Amino acid sequence: GTDLRGAKTDRALLRDADMSGAIFDDDDLTGALIDDRTRWSDGTQPTRGIWRLARGADLRRADLSGHALHRINLSDANLTGADLSYAGLFESRFAGARLVACAFIGANAEGANLSDIQARAASFHQANLIRAELTGANLVDADLREADLDQADLHTASLRDADLQKAELRGATLTRADLTGADLRDADLGGASLREADLTGADLSGANLCAADLYGAKLGNARFTRALCSAETRWPARAPDDAISLLPHGQRFGADLQGRPIHGGGTSLRFECIDLRGANLSGARLNTIRFAEAWLQGAHLQRASLTDCDLVRATLQRTDLRDAVMQRVSFRQADLRGADLRGATLSAVDLRHADLRGADLRGVDLRDTALLGAWLEGAMHSAETWWPDGFLPPALPVA
Repeated sequence: GTDLRGAKTDRALLRDADMSGAIFDDDDLTGALIDDRTRWSDGTQPTRGIWRLARGADLRRADLSGHALHRINLSDANLTGADLSYAGLFESRFAGARLVACAFIGANAEGANLSDIQARAASFHQANLIRAELTGANLVDADLREADLDQADLHTASLRDADLQKAELRGATLTRADLTGADLRDADLGGASLREADLTGADLSGANLCAADLYGAKLGNARFTRALCSAETRWPARAPDDAISLLPHGQRFGADLQGRPIHGGGTSLRFECIDLRGANLSGARLNTIRFAEAWLQGAHLQRASLTDCDLVRATLQRTDLRDAVMQRVSFRQADLRGADLRGATLSAVDLRHADLRGADLRGVDLRDTALLGAWLEGAMHSAETWWPDGFLPPALPVA
């Protein structure tokens, strides 16, 4: 058999491996990971220094970091103090596991079942927990900064004093969750359900709450400084005075929304006729918003991301759209006179009958746009400007 004596097999992943006939000393496999499908010759299975990956296993302080453990079943296991940083845990099962002070930093646990886990003081910093099942989880004092929890189910979870700064919680379910004292600053809760959640003393400053449902939530002493809400946001009573309400026909002249996510987590937001003249939206993420007839002249939208937005008949005179990324956006009949689109990326953009007179189109790729009836007199373009197939632009001044 294979002679593994002296080989560097520490922390080796031996799931479903055939070790029958292998020659080794126990110390050669220190830290190796095995499961019930690992095969051994009679009497050769190591008795110490290895980690058995199985339901209910004792994996306290085990180093599982960086390993590909997709769809593994560690339900009811004891992983207190274990390190699963940057591990691949796609659709894995941890239901009822003990994860106190465990490290899930940067782990990919998309679709994982973490229901009823005991994860007090655990770190999920920058972990991928999209669509994860976390119902009833104990996440008191947990570190969830910048974690991606889009569409995750945290129904009745305990998140007291948890750190959720800049966490992505789009469309997440937090119904009846305990978020007492939680830090949700700059968290993205667009379209999330917080019905009957306890947010007493929580800090939601700068959070995106557009289309979020907070009906029946407890908000005593919670902070909402510069939090964004929309007409679709549901409150127990009225919106907090320190929140920024983006409402149809509302006035937010010169508002500073730089880099903010503005969307409803799949719910279309109604910002028709809103006044955002001169607003700073540079780097903002604007998804599924109806800006029909909105006032955006002089606004700063450089490096902004606009996806599935309706700007029909909107006014964008002298608007800065440099390096913006626009996908499935309608500017039909919009006023874009003097707008700066240099470096912008346009995909499936409707510019039919838009007024682009005097706009700066130098270097812009317009091949995936509809320009029927657009006014282009006086617009600037260059040899690097690309036009739709068969489109004959008028004689424009070449910069």
